[in-house]
Amino acid sequence: MLGSVFRDKEVILPGNCTFLDIDEVDITRHEQVALVMQDIKPAFLVNCSAYTNVDGAEDQQKLSHAINADGVRNLAVECKKYGSKLIHYSTDFIFDGKSLIPYKENDVPHPLNVYGQTKLDGELAIQSVLPEAQYIILRTSWLFGPRGKNFVATMISLAKNKTPLKVVTDQTGSPTFTRDLAKATCALIEKNAAGVFHYCNSGSCSWYEFARYAIDCAGMTDYPVAQTISADFKRPAKRPEYSLLSTERFISVCGYTPRHWHEAVREYVTEYISQQPPV
Repeated sequence: MLGSVFRDKEVILPGNCTFLDIDEVDITRHEQVALVMQDIKPAFLVNCSAYTNVDGAEDQQKLSHAINADGVRNLAVECKKYGSKLIHYSTDFIFDGKSLIPYKENDVPHPLNVYGQTKLDGELAIQSVLPEAQYIILRTSWLFGPRGKNFVATMISLAKNKTPLKVVTDQTGSPTFTRDLAKATCALIEKNAAGVFHYCNSGSCSWYEFARYAIDCAGMTDYPVAQTISADFKRPAKRPEYSLLSTERFISVCGYTPRHWHEAVREYVTEYISQQPPV
């Protein structure tokens, strides 16, 4: 979802860019990373690769760690060699959800699941290899956008197919539109920022509220969405109950406040509906 926003020039990164996918470089293979970096020697490396199947990571721990931690270390090692600045994306799931206020960048991580732990291990790998001036770790949450499986499209599709929906009310966070995250990335690069940042769209909601709003935006305001709680919705990976990220540091550095998730969801849903084939 995120890498394609840059590749398709919906958001323009500064400078001349080379876009590489897994068939061209597998970040878990250090020798492949080394050859690409030797050839390109980039000023910036934006890493949009990740293992993001939260439940799948519980069974595929080695693969999740290879991509989210070992692969990230490979990138950091090569960035150090060529003086490249590494921009890497992390997640709200490095936190345990016990906070009562939005998490700040210096709050102590405590992942509840394998996915969160591997993403934290990736952050720590970067920080062990590179000085702070040479990286941006950008934590985000509840990502949605075109091209790729995401919660908004899934909920709308299920509702259109008259599938009964039951969504949890006891997990709170903030949705993030891929294009807004991409613009935030460019803003941080332009400000020559460094270190750890949080970015998500403004406002907060439960997954139920997220689903309800997306379906309403799709014009199905009468479609029923049942409420449930996490204890009644068994999944392999435990989720944090509260994972809202504070964007105060981003705002202070970049000079603007992320737009509300309502506005971002409306924009995406309008586009999504317009691209669906007629019934």
